[in-house]
Amino acid sequence: MSNPLDLTGQFIADSYLRLLQVESNNVYDGEGNYLYTIGGTGGGTVGPQGPTGAAGANGVTGSQGPTGAAGATGNNGPTGASGPTGATGEQGPTGATGNNGPTGASGPTGATGEQGPTGAAGANGVTGSQGPTGASGPTGATGNNGATGDTGPTGTTGEQGATGAAGSTGATGNNGATGDTGPTGTTGEQGATGAAGSTGPTGANGVTGPTGNSGANGVTGPTGNSGANGVTGPTGNNGSNGVTGPTGSNGATGAAGTYTFASASTTYTATETSGMQIIKCNTTAGAFLVHLPTAVGNTATYVIKKTAGTPTVTIDCYLSETVDEGATAVINKVYESVTLVSDNANWWII
Repeated sequence: MSNPLDLTGQFIADSYLRLLQVESNNVYDGEGNYLYTIGGTGGGTVGPQGPTGAAGANGVTGSQGPTGAAGATGNNGPTGASGPTGATGEQGPTGATGNNGPTGASGPTGATGEQGPTGAAGANGVTGSQGPTGASGPTGATGNNGATGDTGPTGTTGEQGATGAAGSTGATGNNGATGDTGPTGTTGEQGATGAAGSTGPTGANGVTGPTGNSGANGVTGPTGNSGANGVTGPTGNNGSNGVTGPTGSNGATGAAGTYTFASASTTYTATETSGMQIIKCNTTAGAFLVHLPTAVGNTATYVIKKTAGTPTVTIDCYLSETVDEGATAVINKVYESVTLVSDNANWWII
């Protein structure tokens, strides 16, 4: 018989309790089994309740019902305040350099910057052998002669040698062939010069005899003062250049320079005074300064390169010294770099 009070198969949260159900005066348990009648038919007083019987065995757990439809998603709660930023971890080792990508098209040439200071002259290379001399250009026109300077005083005349005795003069005949010249006699002393007679007609020149031996030169008189130089004539046109000789062989290559690396992620003070130092700057944790040492007496070359991060790197000088005539220089882009040298007073970007 089907009992509407039978709860078999239904879920009972506390399975250790037994339900009592009352219909009219009849009492049933949770499974619909009759237990007893309240008051009987005589209507007498209800006796005291007997002790509760031992709990029956738990009924079989019914199969789980289907899952109900999911409720609507509630609104998002407010975002909590951000926690403090943790300390920056140590920089990991630099990864191996990747292969170079293809070279991009060249951008337009930027405006030429001011010329940097001239670097110290390198050692002279070995001089090449001299090339052959080029052909001489045509001689320029000779300039006008300058005015002749005043003649200096005549030097003292040397002593005259003794005059030999004069031979008797023969009658002058037609000029015959010249005989052999006899030896020259010793020159006697010169007599006093007589009064000059009237000059007779000049006879025909005879054949010139051979020149006698020259007498000893007299002592040379002192040289007179040089006359003032005449005005220099105009310079003639330059001759064409001769063929250039072959270029001499190159001198030996100097020894390669050395350099060191440094890494910075916070304010960095450079101290090198010679050689080359490359400073790699990572601004991931924030912008910072790179302080340069004094430029006075400093021969070092600094290369400062930004390798990561959005914030900037600012290059700061010593006291009132400058970089490119400014108090500071700023690097904005990743992989942008500047190279700095000193002129012994300030720093310059090259």
